[in-house]
Amino acid sequence: MGLHGALLACAQAVPHAGARELGEFHAFIVSDLRELQGQAGHGILLLRIQNPWGRRCWQGLWREGGEGWSQVDAVLASELLSQLEEGEFWVEEDEFLREFDEITIGYPITEAGHLQSLYTERLLCHTGVLPGAWVKGQSAGGCRNNSGFPSNPKFWLRVSEPSEVYVAILQRSRMHAADGAGRAQALVGDSRTSWSPARIPGKHYQAVGLHIWKVEKRRVSLPRVLSTPPVAGTACHAYDREVHLRCELSPGYYLAVPSTFLKDAPGQFLLRVFSTGRVSLSAVRAVAKNAVPGAVLPSGEWGTVQLRGSWRAGHTAGGSRNFASYPTNPCFPFLVPEGTGPRCVHITLHQHCRPSDTEFHPIGFHVFQASSSPREEEGQRGPQRICILALPAPQSEPAPPQVPEGGRSLDAPLLLLQEPLLSCVPHRYAQEVSRLCLLPAGTYRVVPSTYLPDTEGAFTVTIAIKIDR
Repeated sequence: MGLHGALLACAQAVPHAGARELGEFHAFIVSDLRELQGQAGHGILLLRIQNPWGRRCWQGLWREGGEGWSQVDAVLASELLSQLEEGEFWVEEDEFLREFDEITIGYPITEAGHLQSLYTERLLCHTGVLPGAWVKGQSAGGCRNNSGFPSNPKFWLRVSEPSEVYVAILQRSRMHAADGAGRAQALVGDSRTSWSPARIPGKHYQAVGLHIWKVEKRRVSLPRVLSTPPVAGTACHAYDREVHLRCELSPGYYLAVPSTFLKDAPGQFLLRVFSTGRVSLSAVRAVAKNAVPGAVLPSGEWGTVQLRGSWRAGHTAGGSRNFASYPTNPCFPFLVPEGTGPRCVHITLHQHCRPSDTEFHPIGFHVFQASSSPREEEGQRGPQRICILALPAPQSEPAPPQVPEGGRSLDAPLLLLQEPLLSCVPHRYAQEVSRLCLLPAGTYRVVPSTYLPDTEGAFTVTIAIKIDR
């Protein structure tokens, strides 16, 4: 039944005779296990079950006053019954296996906070966690039966020594995702409830699976690798909050691919790794469809400006709009001059990386409209030449103490709680992302961000606006 200290739970997928009034999907806690000697000399295994609803509604043989207690000594029976709290009851092993459909055994957690293997009792003291998402039309490729499977999110898992490894996909309830989508103040990505179980299994979760391939090196041919059998994989795609794999892995690189069963099924998840040996986890860099470094702009005359900035932990690294800290991100104003109509604007976010860096941060940006016309800005700043299209924060004057550094403006916190005019998301593991759009005359704010808060890095925002002649 697992190691000492492991949390055990059992559930009914359909109502049974023993607890017909509890209803389907109801879960119980296994709180104790006792091996007894029956009066006839045979062994009896009893399990103490707790009903979280606090009702004594079990009608089995070992209920209070049930026939089962006649098989054991009356004193022992009285002692075991006296131990029961409200909502608890005893069941025999055969009755337990007959009445319950699912048994869940949680890994024990040591006082130091490490998981302990149920199979070997070794400590899984090396961990890694990364967020991911299946995005319709981009990274929701479906299961291995679909031709789009290679487009699913992919992660590198590097194992440094022979290890027992536990890899899990914890998906976020679609109910919580729908309630908090696009609200910076909702704490969606940072809320514990956004990863809490849904009331009805399968209703708010996708059917998900996980497969792992071993590769010889990091520069691999994806079609060739993904066409071979994986070294480990879930038996099927399941409508569960969490699916997991337990495997023994030798040193080397591995490619982990979480997927939904159906193609274009959206969802968000956490990939979590627990290992007895040293491991590292990183996302496979993906080249965004609209992020082509050095892309040639449409013909014509363009005015451009480059704005440099950085994300600093605790100051200007606010993360995506899923987090309440989003308004602390760098915020750069730029001006689209008046003309005969909307202007063609090309915005590029380029993150700086050292030659030794092997991974990029997931980056993206949003654009907010600050005013409908640049005339008020021009009246305050004086006439602007049409080629001076961006207005970075002045460097000669220190920013007020209450405003974070990095291209901020006084109205930024309130402005960034509004819906953006346009966005370059989801955040992508690419060095450069960009967006080509049409914007009417006015003042705007571009806000570059990483996906998670407190992710440090430097970047350059390039804004190019087509000049009408």
